[in-house]
Amino acid sequence: MTINPTNLSFQPAADQPGAQINREKETPVQGDQVTLGSSSAKSFMNAASIPTIPSIPKIPSIPSIPSIPTIPGISGSLSSTVAKGNVVSTATASHAASAGPGAPAIYKALEEQIKTMESMKSLMETVGNKAKAQEIGVKIAEKKKDLAALKASPPPVFSQSDRAEISAYIDGNGPMPSKLSPEQQKDLDRMTSLSKNGMHFTTDKMQDLPAGEAFARILENPHASFGDQVCYKTFKDGFITMSTMRPSYLAPLDVFISNTKKGYVFYDNSSGKPEPVLDAGEFIKRFKDRLDEALVWAVDGSYVSPEKADEIKSRIETEELASGLDMPGDSPYIEQDDNFVIIGGVVLEKKR
Repeated sequence: MTINPTNLSFQPAADQPGAQINREKETPVQGDQVTLGSSSAKSFMNAASIPTIPSIPKIPSIPSIPSIPTIPGISGSLSSTVAKGNVVSTATASHAASAGPGAPAIYKALEEQIKTMESMKSLMETVGNKAKAQEIGVKIAEKKKDLAALKASPPPVFSQSDRAEISAYIDGNGPMPSKLSPEQQKDLDRMTSLSKNGMHFTTDKMQDLPAGEAFARILENPHASFGDQVCYKTFKDGFITMSTMRPSYLAPLDVFISNTKKGYVFYDNSSGKPEPVLDAGEFIKRFKDRLDEALVWAVDGSYVSPEKADEIKSRIETEELASGLDMPGDSPYIEQDDNFVIIGGVVLEKKR
């Protein structure tokens, strides 16, 4: 995706959830977003443009979803909505994201974030906002835990040949890179799946990144602050946004997108009453650290893991048994045309 820089304007982020880059707060969960559109999708028509991707046959219809609602705020062709826009960025820095910052620079950045948060906590205590001070204190503890983990296991630095091996694996043209640890190999498999499903990656300055380069950068700087972040394209409330990608987001995004395309709807049953989770960002927020608790509705009426739901489907031999049950009416927003499909807020490009 190449965005014509003509008429781009860069403005500070508005103080609203889901529409800004979180600079000093906790590790962002779908809250780090660079807003690329205006409040109305109709205004996307006459400014910077993204080249149209050649059309391919539409993906097969998604089973088990009785109806696919249209996403509010989209008018006309989805391709024109996604591919054209009046582009407004929350960017304030001017430098591009750089690869391989090195462990010392990452440690220093986290330490500075912790100092800023501690100053804010002290201010909240001074003004008597104990609840906010306590909330910030929890986030400081989490940030210190991240720093300790990074110092115990420094992030990798990938050479150009390492990057070439990673890219070749994602493209299906090479073996799994031997340099990666078992956990990093799992992450690379997730990135490969997301890339095959059409996820689009950029810097937080809206510069295109190939999937291999994006993967190398997020592993090299897993807690990157604004100016060094890798993003993926999303859509929410009539806006095209760029949401921050972290290594810890790879698995939940892959699980959500892959299983939603299979027709499953995820539920959170932590309260004892299944609650649908229809947005990818919300899925990350809820299940990033507990993917085994993400349940789907199975054809026998139970709420189980996607793997268990697959087993149940395979055991059911007649359509009558499945059709005799009333499937819940929940489903993520899905919209598609020849070039794009939006699943739970994530914009995916169809590939040849």
